[in-house]
Amino acid sequence: MTDPFQQVARHVTWMKSLLQQECLDLPVLHAVVVASKNGILIESFREQSIFHVTGLRTHMQKWLQQYPLLEKDTKKLFRFAMLLLSMHQKVTKEMKVSLQEIIKSVLCSQCADGQCLRYHYKKWICPRCGAEEHNALYQTLEDYHLLVGSMLTRVFCYRFSTESI
Repeated sequence: MTDPFQQVARHVTWMKSLLQQECLDLPVLHAVVVASKNGILIESFREQSIFHVTGLRTHMQKWLQQYPLLEKDTKKLFRFAMLLLSMHQKVTKEMKVSLQEIIKSVLCSQCADGQCLRYHYKKWICPRCGAEEHNALYQTLEDYHLLVGSMLTRVFCYRFSTESI
């Protein structure tokens, strides 16, 4: 996403209007949660509400202590939760990709352009960056499942995981 702070601002505005429609007076607390373990929080973010996903439990406990739920609001909150669940729409994005367009090989997760890995003694090695991956074949099979489908033959699996561009 290009700007997670703008996204969270839009979500806060939307949630406040929805709460107002439902006549619920609840605080809307928000934060940008970085899910990637590679995310780096720099000093300039200190004023923003942002943290790694590992801190989510701590922040939730702090917020729940700060704003305890009242027993009388339970029915309203349950109804509101059901409303939110009913609004949920599963995002399905179907792509039409032919098998000829798919790179048929185990690819390096470190190289951005899809460098093909070489198998050597229980590990996959990238000839470009030198990365060693033990479970790269599993990722390739997951990619195959998402792109092609769940039907897989032994011959096609071998070809899909070993053919180069």
